[in-house]
Amino acid sequence: SIRKNTIRLERLVEDLLDLSKLESDGWTGRQDSVDIKEVAREAWEVVANSKVRDEINFDIIGDDKVIGDREGLFQIFRNLLENSVRHTENGGLVSISILATQDSRIEVSVSDNGEGIPADALPRVFERFYRADSSRARDFGGTGLGLAIVRHLVSEMDGEVVAESKLGKGTTIRFTLPAAT
Repeated sequence: SIRKNTIRLERLVEDLLDLSKLESDGWTGRQDSVDIKEVAREAWEVVANSKVRDEINFDIIGDDKVIGDREGLFQIFRNLLENSVRHTENGGLVSISILATQDSRIEVSVSDNGEGIPADALPRVFERFYRADSSRARDFGGTGLGLAIVRHLVSEMDGEVVAESKLGKGTTIRFTLPAAT
């Protein structure tokens, strides 16, 4: 439909502008103490209201604060949650785990029990425009830029991000950020 294509085009332009800013060092995030659980819940509300799927279960385990940019963290969660919902069937589970590590960092995992990513695609998922399954992503509005944006945002906030997945079992995107003291 025209409305659906217009929304996709708007999202693509928005993602391209965001990625362009990040890649050209045009974005400088704030260094505030940010409540991860609160931002994750806000992002989930936005994603859940988008109605890509109606019956996805959601859970957050843990709570902590990081040093970072609140808007950047919101965008990280929004992109990761949208991906999880897009690739999880109704009745599935999307969960966030927040864990303090021994090296003054906070590890955040966004997991789903969806279709998973083929092993040969895992090394490329953070590349711009890369889609492990382009037909499905296109059906549900993916731009192929979300994980590239996530990688840049996490990196700009002095963190690291990795993807783990088993085909047919789900995906976990894990990132670390500095803990707020």
